[in-house]
Amino acid sequence: MHNYAFRLFPEEWLSRRGFGEKARSSDNGGSTSSLGTLGWRGMGLVEKTAHSDSRPTRVMSIFFHDYAYGKALGGVERRFIEISKRMPGLGVEFFALEYKPTLGRYLQSRYKSIAIDRKKPQSSFQLTKELIRLSVLSAVWTKRTRCQVVYSPSSVYYQVIPALFASICLAKPLVIVFHSLPYKNLRSSFSSLLRASLAKGESLRAALVKSSIEKLRRVAYTHAIVCIAVSNSTGNQIVHTFRPRNLVVSGNGVSEEWLNSAQLPQKFDACFLGRVSPRKGIEVLLHAWNLVVSRYPKAKLVIVGGGEDHKYVQRCKELIQKLSIQDNVVMTGFLDDSSVRNTLHSSRIFVLPSAREGFGLAIVEAMACGLPCVLASLPALKENFGDSAVFVDRQEPQDWANAICNVFEDERAQERLSIAGKRIASLFRWENVAQKEAIAILQHV
Repeated sequence: MHNYAFRLFPEEWLSRRGFGEKARSSDNGGSTSSLGTLGWRGMGLVEKTAHSDSRPTRVMSIFFHDYAYGKALGGVERRFIEISKRMPGLGVEFFALEYKPTLGRYLQSRYKSIAIDRKKPQSSFQLTKELIRLSVLSAVWTKRTRCQVVYSPSSVYYQVIPALFASICLAKPLVIVFHSLPYKNLRSSFSSLLRASLAKGESLRAALVKSSIEKLRRVAYTHAIVCIAVSNSTGNQIVHTFRPRNLVVSGNGVSEEWLNSAQLPQKFDACFLGRVSPRKGIEVLLHAWNLVVSRYPKAKLVIVGGGEDHKYVQRCKELIQKLSIQDNVVMTGFLDDSSVRNTLHSSRIFVLPSAREGFGLAIVEAMACGLPCVLASLPALKENFGDSAVFVDRQEPQDWANAICNVFEDERAQERLSIAGKRIASLFRWENVAQKEAIAILQHV
């Protein structure tokens, strides 16, 4: 039998969206194919946070990522760092196999890092060798540290494939966290994946490697003893794509320091916070801001965040020059948490025109700072923040410019969104997220 746990978000948040009763009545048994407003049946969340045994449960996190502190930091990495701080008090001890230099070296964390050299494959053959290397190291270090669970902080292939290998070789349960599930080809057969790759002109070797990665990723997903989703929307994507053995929706959080109000002089009219990457909609935002400037010539936008794709970052800078809005747009690059909070407190509104989001951690942080938010109309964002933000349906600059200007011109709306946003943000706490994940881990050891 497949069991599903619907538990999820703070009780007040659930009840206001009509989920509370469904969550409390989820102990009746049976299976399901959807969540959120469609309701869930299955296994209720077991109310325990630690073993009766006083020794902590050891968890090996396969934490390979492309981010370096001081250059860029993604939401996946931020989430893992925050959860790791709170796990020891819940009977869970995190180890993390990651590239040098480790994030734990620069950020306050409580996981034990095992650092390995980073290798960047330049061909399909090198990629195959690298995945084998990472898989073997994952199994070796899971055994050396006597970990009882293998944990993948995200669903990307370079984390879940090594995690799958360690889980199978050592007969350890596998837990995978899903931030989104955009891959439409997860249901495709190996032969259809291979034909599609060859049709694009890829070499036979490259097509074989790419198709094998996609199928191994699917094997990992179905092998996981627990799939953790960061939102009900992502949970819906999971159950409509494959059948998880157990599914828990745990959400994301915000720390206490983000909720403390600060009165700073306003420097910026709008703030974007996130990685500078194509899926974040930066170019749409820049074209929209050009239209905003035509109405408000002194309007200033600040883009906070680093980007590993240096070519894309340069493309955005060139677009700013081309649009002649260099006096109206500031790109700060990476900032530490304190500087990010100060920048948010110095801004009038927050904007996020992403093409895809699994939760929207930056939105919670912006709302915690009291900023009215103008967001892309994505399922996960409407689920989490539907009553507390303005949503833009299309990735059209004119639509975004209109929405931004409408908020600028409506002080009552600004006040209402600010109050509602702070209230929503106060409900999402890392302590709750860590507890839900600890329970999911402990009940399957």
